[in-house]
Amino acid sequence: MIIHKHISAISHILPSLVCTAVEIFAVATQTADAGLILHSTMDNADVGAGAGTDDTGSGDFTVNNLVGSPNGTATETAGPQSVLSGATGIIGEALDFEGDGAPAGTRHVGYGDFYDHTNAPLGHTVSIWLNPDTSANGFPMAKGGSNPEAGWALFKVGNGLRMRGKPSAPAVSTLRDLRRSSGFEAGTWHHFAIVLDDVNFRLMGYVDTLGSGLSGTDNSWSIKSGSLNSYSSGEIWDSIDSLILGSISKAVIDYGFDGKLDDFAVWDEALTAGEVLGLYEVATNAVLNYNAAKFDSLKQIHDAASGTTAAIAGASGPDLFWTYASGLGSMEGLSGSSPSFTLVLNGSAGTGLASAAFVPSPAGTLVIVQ
Repeated sequence: MIIHKHISAISHILPSLVCTAVEIFAVATQTADAGLILHSTMDNADVGAGAGTDDTGSGDFTVNNLVGSPNGTATETAGPQSVLSGATGIIGEALDFEGDGAPAGTRHVGYGDFYDHTNAPLGHTVSIWLNPDTSANGFPMAKGGSNPEAGWALFKVGNGLRMRGKPSAPAVSTLRDLRRSSGFEAGTWHHFAIVLDDVNFRLMGYVDTLGSGLSGTDNSWSIKSGSLNSYSSGEIWDSIDSLILGSISKAVIDYGFDGKLDDFAVWDEALTAGEVLGLYEVATNAVLNYNAAKFDSLKQIHDAASGTTAAIAGASGPDLFWTYASGLGSMEGLSGSSPSFTLVLNGSAGTGLASAAFVPSPAGTLVIVQ
């Protein structure tokens, strides 16, 4: 649902509607795109008791999906590994997965057998921020994908990674296995995205915006000998396993990831390289510090094209108006400074967004929604 259309629908239903600028702002920031199907911020307000004091050692707790259902459940079956809320995240707070890596990582967050890749709509993107405590091996996230299971999995190996999986049909299919020897160093926040591109039929990974590309070998990525990074039209990476954070999702929960996870999101579309870059840069910008849902609002503006504007609240900086813009040049990413940022999402078309300061009307002023 496009933000400006949502506002127009309200005025159509109530043509004489009069409200304050603050109310207009709330409408503009709370509309979600159908493309974003899961978003767990890991912020204290969105997990468990809401106070940053949750510990699976004392019982399971909920990890909310803010754009739909079901929610996730943080749990453990045996100590001393635990999932804890209240850790410092890349954006707000994060969940801390305490454990010693392989093979006894029973603590995890599970969402059930949901949020699979389909080819209607086309594409699939899974995004997460992670901060490893050590160089120990472990799975930050998975939906099957551990040979021979269908689906996908992200396996941290030392300071590097293996991204592996395969479609659910045909039944006998080559395991896709893309690798990178660095990018997950301990004690630092890293962004990872897995993209299933149903136009080019490629499995692609991104570590801190460095993508494997259509070849699978861009930016120091490699493909395991005998494997591949492509799939066929109509093939679906569907798994009967649960979507899991902090471990591997198969019959036995093990190989736990040791570290922090933050701002987990799933889209039922393939984000482009420019969009993955934008997602990363609006999060790491100290003024904006936008989470995945706020980036998705920017993406909606860009997708809707000319004439679309939305107001978005900054996490630590000012509230801004963002407007679709063209003629921005070919260099994708974020530039400028507050309040005048430019975000190029499509370098080949030179399109993106431009921001300006959000100036609310004086207190008590009435604004008619047109």
